[in-house]
Amino acid sequence: MKKWLVLFIVFALLPFNFLALRAQKLNQTKLPFEVNYATFRASKGFDYLEVYSAIYRSQLKFVKDSTHHFRANFRLEIDIVKDDSVLFKDTAKKVTYTDSLSKVSRSQKLPDVSRVYIRPGDYNLRVTARDLNSKHFGTIEMPIHVRSYSKDSLDISTIELASLIRKNKKPEMYTKNGYQVVPNPGALYGQGAPMLYFYSEIYNFKKSTVPDSYRVNYQIMDRNGKVVRDYPPIMRHKPGDSAVEVGGLNIITLPSGSYFFKITASDLGTGQKSTSRRKFFVYRESDFVHQKQKEGSKRSKLSRFLNSPEYQVYDEMSAKAINAEFNGASYLATGQEKKIFKSLDLDGKREFMKRFWLRRDQDPTTLKNEFRQDYLQRLAYVTSHFGAGKPGWKSDRGRVYLIYGKPNEIERYPNSSETKAYQIWHYYNIQGGVNFYFIDIRGFGDYQLVHSTARNELQDYNWQRWLRPF
Repeated sequence: MKKWLVLFIVFALLPFNFLALRAQKLNQTKLPFEVNYATFRASKGFDYLEVYSAIYRSQLKFVKDSTHHFRANFRLEIDIVKDDSVLFKDTAKKVTYTDSLSKVSRSQKLPDVSRVYIRPGDYNLRVTARDLNSKHFGTIEMPIHVRSYSKDSLDISTIELASLIRKNKKPEMYTKNGYQVVPNPGALYGQGAPMLYFYSEIYNFKKSTVPDSYRVNYQIMDRNGKVVRDYPPIMRHKPGDSAVEVGGLNIITLPSGSYFFKITASDLGTGQKSTSRRKFFVYRESDFVHQKQKEGSKRSKLSRFLNSPEYQVYDEMSAKAINAEFNGASYLATGQEKKIFKSLDLDGKREFMKRFWLRRDQDPTTLKNEFRQDYLQRLAYVTSHFGAGKPGWKSDRGRVYLIYGKPNEIERYPNSSETKAYQIWHYYNIQGGVNFYFIDIRGFGDYQLVHSTARNELQDYNWQRWLRPF
């Protein structure tokens, strides 16, 4: 195995046992395994603590038994300790069979769950896995925090990450609240596990409020907290004062690395919100096998793209024209990019704009940059239609048009003795359908945004008050 691949596994897979996250202690033994935990609200001052573990099947020693099968025996020992006193102890002997050793692979894991009612507080968790055939063992120790859940305000449990979730009301090992939830203690996903399954519980809904519904939002963030996926909100009817939130997201296209999965619940009747998030990891060997080949051809490809007809236009572009184009594209630019562009001379700005658009090319396999061409067409449209005494991209309608594209439908209402002129833009394919409301408040054709149903946009549900002519 390549040295860089070994380093990735050391620094990317070990955190699944919380080595880097929780300053745990891993004994120097020959039996690696994974540990994780989650807490849920119980009653009478107690929480429901679940401790998850998973042993790699290929790490166990299989011996032949009398039935001509191969058998591996192992034992799990779980201790919860506070102030050197063992408050909870669970020991379970396990066995796994195979009729052929060739069927045992590195990707196979043997998950387990141990449950206990416990009071909120700080504890130490110690889990030991023992291979009863080879006598190899491993021990993982970590501090755990059992949180205290709110009795009145909206609250969300720990998110349990799983390798599989399906409906099942039978009283089996992984079943709870009508679902079979097979834990994934290592929180590792990728080529062989493309679905990020999750289970959580939401508490303290107020049933007497109107509307009697709540909203759930899912987000995936990178290790720096930047949102890399923002899923459309889901509206649900309150089933009672609590609810179970389960689901699965396909994350196969995420690059290898560490991420956070975040759930936000909003009680639409009370306006209360609560969030919970959980770290997970993506690893695909193909991301690293081809890394050197990609790096080797990167420079030649970059040169070929930057000198293509798509970007040659910048070689002769004037300072005025290039400044105007970047200003019109400012809604796409990051704060750092704006600072860099401002500091450059004309030749620097020409090179900057080539790379600016190349980074946003959604199909890098072709020399044509459809994203750039589409955006510049939008910019030309807003310049000619939404100026009203200022550059079209600075107008509210111009900004919305540039960011969201052409609306699917526009309702236009001229001014009258009772109302000012206004427009309603409808987008049916964004966030499940959103609207933008613009009013010509001053009567000069400069329609201002007064309300929108889109996320992170101005919201004023009493926007009609701006329609009055005086």
